[in-house]
Amino acid sequence: MQQDARVVVITPEELRELVATSVRRAVSEALRDVRDGNGKHVMTEAEAAAYLGFAPNTLRQWRAEGVGPRYSKPAGSAVRYSRKALDEWLDRGTLATAAHSLRG
Repeated sequence: MQQDARVVVITPEELRELVATSVRRAVSEALRDVRDGNGKHVMTEAEAAAYLGFAPNTLRQWRAEGVGPRYSKPAGSAVRYSRKALDEWLDRGTLATAAHSLRG
């Protein structure tokens, strides 16, 4: 069962466009999952950082300082964040504006 092998030659610009299209599609699908509530419930450090809008180094620094969102290390050194813990941490940081406080 011999398969025909083909070599495809593309320019660097075509390669960039293929990669950009793939990345846009993946990001769009991930955002749709988050909006629809179908995203992951447990995230890696990089995923949690992206979810919160911070750099992974920021989460590492916060862990070293004992601040930031709750996390777990179920496999020893692998850090994991639950979406619930991230959302609760974000909610704790939500402040009411003066106008909101006046309205009750």
